[in-house]
Amino acid sequence: AYSPDQVHIDRPGSFWQSIWKMIKDTLSTFRSRSFRWHIAMYVAGSGGLWLMSSISTFNFIYVMKKSTTWAAGLGTIMKPFALISAIFAVWVVTKVGDTARPYIWSMFIVISSMLLYCGIWFFHWQELAWLIGVAQMLLSFGEGIAYYVPQANYPYMPDVDELITNRRREGIISGAQTMSGRLVHGIVTMISGTVISATGLVKGRMSQPYSVQLGLVLMMLIGVCGME
Repeated sequence: AYSPDQVHIDRPGSFWQSIWKMIKDTLSTFRSRSFRWHIAMYVAGSGGLWLMSSISTFNFIYVMKKSTTWAAGLGTIMKPFALISAIFAVWVVTKVGDTARPYIWSMFIVISSMLLYCGIWFFHWQELAWLIGVAQMLLSFGEGIAYYVPQANYPYMPDVDELITNRRREGIISGAQTMSGRLVHGIVTMISGTVISATGLVKGRMSQPYSVQLGLVLMMLIGVCGME
């Protein structure tokens, strides 16, 4: 253990020097290959789910042909599956000692959900409410694992960073991860809004042009599956 007088504290001079140092420190975290992989897992898996979350209501109303009340009820019913899958992920990671396989499983589960949603639209199976429920159940189950796995890896990142920099930078590591997440979340939200507007959505109308449905399906098929 170190005594207080052995601990080195960086004291930047001015306010702008502090800002510049914070920026350099944040960017320097990406020198670690492990941290880059961690961030890639975090923003890719979560980014696809954030994109789906931003278009979920539109999907239920205009693609699945359901009411907002029905969609809200289904979302509430399916929430426990995310909790169950997170508990399952904890057990698997502890049992196997590996986070890669559960993460890959979650990607396949989410992609399967998107393909099922697209199949329901393509084959006009919107009347099969149970099939929509299965698609949402898969999404909720994959969501729990996808959100948990990067957080399971995160506690090791400051240790890896310390081996490279010889500094304890938990706060910087946390800031870099939060910054990456906020940036990607903002980008996918902006893109989803832009695409929906470009498809010709008319606010307040239950019946929308075919282009709106196609745009939403392509965002699930290309956007969500592509990020996963």
